[in-house]
This record gives sequence, C-alpha cells and structure tokens, in this order.
Amino acid sequence: FLSPVQCYFYYQFNVISITSSIPFLSPVQCHFYHQYNVILITSSMPLLSPVQCNFYHQFNTISITSSMPFLSPVQCHFYHQFNVISITSSMSFLSPVQCNFYHQFNVISITSSM
Repeated sequence: FLSPVQCYFYYQFNVISITSSIPFLSPVQCHFYHQYNVILITSSMPLLSPVQCNFYHQFNTISITSSMPFLSPVQCHFYHQFNVISITSSMSFLSPVQCNFYHQFNVISITSSM
C-alpha cells in the first residue's frame, strides 16, 4: 500500500480485510464508532508504517498479523468495553506496541514467535 488506508465504522455488522504481500508503506487507521465490527489486517511482509486503532464503541474485533517483523508502531485506544484485539508476528516486534484502556472488559493478545 503506497497511500494511507483509513477505515471508519459508523454502523454495526461490518467486516473488512486488508491484505498485502508487499510491505505496508503508508499508515493504516481504523476507527470503530459502532459495535459488532471486524477488521483483519494481514501482511506477509514487514509492517513499515504505523497502525492505529480507536475503539469508541463495544463488541469490535481487530486482528493485525504479519509473518515478518513489525518495524513500525502499533497503537490501540479502547474508549469503550468488550473489544478484542490480536497482534501477531511470526518474527519479532522491533517497534513499540502501545495500548491504552479507558474502559473495562477489553482483551488484547500480543504474540511473537521470536
């Protein structure tokens, strides 16, 4: 991706998948303003640009997966409850992962094979 990817969910029951076999070269931003939304971000190359997710409502799920190292920061802000995020790398995390919880009952999984 050579230009930014932005996702805004203003209503419920949406699913989006962002997949790339080349590096992400521009930021990815996701904003969840309603509930019951799912986003999958998958790359078989390193993540070279930041990923930011903001959860303003409940019951949303996001998965960020790379088979290569994370070379750029990941930020997540949970302003509501009952949200789930999974961040997985088959390699190592070489940049910060930051998650801020401003509400209760949220789940985060950060997994690295190295």
